[in-house]
Amino acid sequence: MSTTIDIYPLSDHLPLVEQTRARTQQLFQELLDRHDVPSVIEVRAFHPNTDPVEEIALGTRWAPGLEVGFAYWLNGVWDSSSWPTCESLSGDEEYGNELKQRLNPEQVAKLNSARHCWFEYRSLGSSAIASTGYGLAAIALAEAVDGRLVSWDCAYEDAMHDGDTAAEFLNYWGEYRLSAYGTSAFLKNRRDTAQDHVD
Repeated sequence: MSTTIDIYPLSDHLPLVEQTRARTQQLFQELLDRHDVPSVIEVRAFHPNTDPVEEIALGTRWAPGLEVGFAYWLNGVWDSSSWPTCESLSGDEEYGNELKQRLNPEQVAKLNSARHCWFEYRSLGSSAIASTGYGLAAIALAEAVDGRLVSWDCAYEDAMHDGDTAAEFLNYWGEYRLSAYGTSAFLKNRRDTAQDHVD
C-alpha cells in the first residue's frame, strides 16, 4: 500500500528545496557505499503538476502548499519517484499531544503551535529505490527543521520510532530498508524507460 512519513517541525525554518534534495542524495549514496553497493544515486527535484515536467528552481524555498517530486535516478537511469509536500496546519491539529511520551512539555507546545508540516509519500508498488528514498528525504527535512517523524499509516513496522529525531530515525531506516529488499535491489533500475521524469 502507499504510505507516508510526516515531519513535524520544532522550528519555524523553511529550508530550500535544493538543500533537501542534496541531503537526500547524500544520505542515499552514503547508505549504498556503507553496504558496498556499487551504484550511483541521483535525486532530482521537479514540479509534479506541470506539463511538461519542470525542475524546481535552485532558490525555491519550502512553503505551505508546495508539492514536489523527487525523481530517483540509479546509475544514470530514472527508476521511481516520491512526493514530499509542505502543508498548512490549522490550530485544531495538535499532533504534539500524540507524542507526549517522546517529547518534553516545551517541545509538545512548540509542535502544537506549528502552522505547517511536511509529509513524504511513496506510491503503492514503488520500487526499493523510492521506498528507501522517501524515508531519507523525510530525514533530510527533519534535520533542517528540528523535526520529529511520525507515520500514521504504518510506513515502518515499529511504532516506537514515532517521534524520532532525524538522527534517531537515520540509525534505523537505512538498515531496515536494506534488510527488507537486499542489496541486489539497488544494483539495477526497475525500468529502462520512463515517462514521468525530468530529462
